[in-house]
Amino acid sequence: MSRLCFETAQLLGYSSWADFDAASKMTGSAKAIEHFIADLDKVTRPVAEREFPLLLAEKKKFNPSATCIYEYDLMFLIEQVRRHKYGVDSSVLRSYLPVPAVKQALLDISSKFFQVEFRKEEHSSAWHPSVETWDVMDHGSMIGRIYLDLYARPGKPSNWEALPLRDGKLGQQLPEAVLIANLPNAIGENPGLMEQEQLDALFHEFGHAVHKILAGSHARWAGEHPGMSGTLETDFVEVPSQFFEQFPELPSLLTTFAHHYKTNEPIPSDLVSRLRGAAAFGRAIYWALDIPLSAFSLHCYERKPAGLDLDALLREENQRYSMLKAVPDTHFWASWVQLDSSNYYLYDWDEVIVQDFLSKVDLSNPLASEVAARYRKTVLEPGGSMSANDLVRNFLGRPQSLEAYRNWLEEEFR
Repeated sequence: MSRLCFETAQLLGYSSWADFDAASKMTGSAKAIEHFIADLDKVTRPVAEREFPLLLAEKKKFNPSATCIYEYDLMFLIEQVRRHKYGVDSSVLRSYLPVPAVKQALLDISSKFFQVEFRKEEHSSAWHPSVETWDVMDHGSMIGRIYLDLYARPGKPSNWEALPLRDGKLGQQLPEAVLIANLPNAIGENPGLMEQEQLDALFHEFGHAVHKILAGSHARWAGEHPGMSGTLETDFVEVPSQFFEQFPELPSLLTTFAHHYKTNEPIPSDLVSRLRGAAAFGRAIYWALDIPLSAFSLHCYERKPAGLDLDALLREENQRYSMLKAVPDTHFWASWVQLDSSNYYLYDWDEVIVQDFLSKVDLSNPLASEVAARYRKTVLEPGGSMSANDLVRNFLGRPQSLEAYRNWLEEEFR
């Protein structure tokens, strides 16, 4: 999109900035991204077309003359269908997610799956009294440290993130990471109750932190190249976190820690089943929102900037890929922060890999040591010492595929 980006890419021998940017990614080229977007549309559209009439019927309850669904309608309508079809809403899980129990479950599940031990440093000094310091132990030896800054407080930013604090250098220094969250504090008899989105976010960010520790402490090359203790390609960087994010919602794990904060009764199996069904509804049409935007961000940087009409390009991508109606004359791109690159596709790219990884996990026993050990050894510990394409192939035993992603989208209709 930028003239300077385009000219820079051409000076370096690339046809466009999109090609230059993709050269250092798993995809390798803008054409490969184009093929991925088209393939993604092929597997997503048939399922989204089955969800669309249910959503439109829900909208007609409020507006009998409705013939389309706007983008701003989507999440409200998905929530309404989930309530009517499954008898649950997004807040029903809250009473079963007291913060202390979830935090302990996070440590327990992480310890078993990543095959490490977490030891809390008592009376440690950090930037706030509420920040906890946890040493990560592997077979009795310390391999890193994670700081948990979990609770909301005045003046603290509201974002959630995991940040590297220090790179690991073999024999010299241990890697350190911090998880920043904004969980509710205990008030009276209320221990602080979490929303389902907060549960997912907590495991997501912890997945980032553990990845940093394992890659920074076990890779043999870490002493020489400490800055590579993450991932080589940025279109793989969210895979470990998105993968671990799936774990707390697996019924076999959720039932082990989701207990009512007043009675301590475990979450009923019927409720777990209905929550699982409700979570599956709307997946395809929700993820399909990314497809026109992925194409838009790619083509902004693939085409010559002279005379590029961003409004016209966005309309073109929406007409080609979207089943939802965009609000006209809103110039969405003008405030879209992800338009700083051509790789918005990476969110869907990573989710495809995540579902492929998850297909190798026994969902009735997701912490099984054999798969966990293979995941740690082949995906996390190598860090950026090899291409992420090799990491994926080494874990799966083959290149990635869209089949598991297709099955995941279709779960609600099986």
